[in-house]
Parts: sequence; structure tokens; C-alpha cells
Amino acid sequence: MTAARTRERVPARTPARPPAAAQPDTAGGSAQPDTAGGSVLPDPAGMTAPDRAALWRQRLIEAEAGMTDFLVSRHARTDLVDWLYEQSELLADLPDRASSVPEEWQRVFFRAQALMERFIVTRHGEGELAEWAAANSRVFGRLEPTYTAARPRS
Repeated sequence: MTAARTRERVPARTPARPPAAAQPDTAGGSAQPDTAGGSVLPDPAGMTAPDRAALWRQRLIEAEAGMTDFLVSRHARTDLVDWLYEQSELLADLPDRASSVPEEWQRVFFRAQALMERFIVTRHGEGELAEWAAANSRVFGRLEPTYTAARPRS
């Protein structure tokens, strides 16, 4: 299955946010309300290229760490060795460590995400994608505790 076909068949991990009016934040930049939880997220349009590159790099880290967490908790006996080899393909074309070109990191993130989705779907079916997304969310919560703590619990 190609990455493009995987993306066509697999629903997005998070729903798109409806447009919201930008509001100034306390730092003088702009922010966008998170309509799902009432907290304030950075406005990507107001971010510098190095900040956007750092954000895509962090999202890649979250996805890879979430995948490893998911596999350790659900499929450790069957998938970890294969996952080691998949990671070599996934990370083969990382931009230079000092790269502040967001499109380079964005390209790697989306390619990696497609490879991870393919890894899960071909072994365990589309139903397991929700568990991987939950693992990514747990990693995000560990890396972004301020944002996570500000969100209301449901």
C-alpha cells in the first residue's frame, strides 16, 4: 500500500479546527483559540521559520515516541524488531540538525507518519490507528505539560 493510498483510506488523527479570530496573547504575538478546549494555541502564521521547523521536528519526535510506546504496550512480542528496521527507513533522510527550514521537517514528518500508518495497518488493521494516536497524545502530554494541564478534563 502506498503512502498516498494509506492517507486516503485512513481518517486524520485530529479533526481540523474551524477558523477562529486571532486574539493577542500576553507576549504581544497572536494566538488562536483552541475551540475544543478553550485554551490558546500559537498562531502558526505568527511563528518564525526556525520556530515552525522546531515544531515539525517536535511533532516527528512525538509520533516516533508514540509509535514505540504503542508497540511496546500492545505488540512487543511481534513488532519491535521489525520496528527497528522500519525506523532506519523512517529517519533516513533527516534534515541537518541545524536546519531551520520548516518545509524540510514537515516533509520528513508526513513521510514518517505515512510509514508508521502503513506499519500499523498492514500488521494490525486500521482499528489500531486510534491506539497509536492515543500513545502520541500521551507523549505530547509529557512534552507539553503546560498546555496539557490547561485543558479541561472530560
